[in-house]
Amino acid sequence: MLFRSGHTGDNDSRGGGSAGAGREKGHAGSGDAGRGGGEALRRLRLRFTGQVQGVGFRWNSQRVAREVGCTGWVRNEWDGSVRMELQGTDEQVSEFFGLFSKAYRQYPIEYTIPEKEEVPPVEDEPSFSVRY
Repeated sequence: MLFRSGHTGDNDSRGGGSAGAGREKGHAGSGDAGRGGGEALRRLRLRFTGQVQGVGFRWNSQRVAREVGCTGWVRNEWDGSVRMELQGTDEQVSEFFGLFSKAYRQYPIEYTIPEKEEVPPVEDEPSFSVRY
């Protein structure tokens, strides 16, 4: 599936939908990262390919994840792709993809998510980090 940042369409809270749609309401960046106020947490393991290195992808991922209250990590891979584990409620995950796309509105990038799987949530994960 190809994503172009800045595209507007339906947002898929499962993390594989249109990366350009976002919510216009407030965000869960209250310091309760990944806790979701009692809602069930989910964790996605993702691999991004395309224009994902050298464009601030990891740092924008971290900023947006923290803003919406998600936890997890992101890192560059040797093959030019980016790996990410993203944890939060369905709403937080959905907000992540919407806001992440907005981060590249002025300078659109194209990327695909060729791998996406649900993995068990990590308890007591403190935040979202950039790994090396």
